Amino acid sequence: MEKVYFLTEETIVKLSKVIERLAGTSGIANRPDGLNAALNAFLEHPYQDRPELGMWIRVTGNAAVGGETNRWQYAWTEQVRTSTGWQDAANARSGTTSTDYAMNACEANNSDAGVQGNSVDLDGSVFDDNTGLELQPVQGSPVVWAWRGVDASNNPCLTFEYVNAIDGECA
Repeated sequence: MEKVYFLTEETIVKLSKVIERLAGTSGIANRPDGLNAALNAFLEHPYQDRPELGMWIRVTGNAAVGGETNRWQYAWTEQVRTSTGWQDAANARSGTTSTDYAMNACEANNSDAGVQGNSVDLDGSVFDDNTGLELQPVQGSPVVWAWRGVDASNNPCLTFEYVNAIDGECA
């Protein structure tokens, strides 16, 4: 059975204002067609026009997080899609490995032992037999979707997800 939800006029106006803010428009939430107009404005604007949602970035470098194992801070440059690939955005935002850096959510719980964010067990037999293998930071300048948020101290931060590779000498 299909559920039917009824929204009060007050809820519709509040929802319209949230969508309107995401779309980067103003003044349509209180119109009679406010919710539909706000949704249409939201859908008509590409993501790069709404940086509060996130952006495409090229990962350009990495540095180990101090005091941590198998975690890195990443340099990045904002990207836009072309008909054949990607390029730096006009007036591209960027970060270095020490200022405005991005973090990889797949590395959040990485350590020097056990199962890592890429689902590989560092204590498994593959690593016992091949002691030269190591988890690697993101490399190769991939373009990834990154979203904006705040950290535990309420500072702005940028986060992406990309599975780490393993590389090194096999026995």
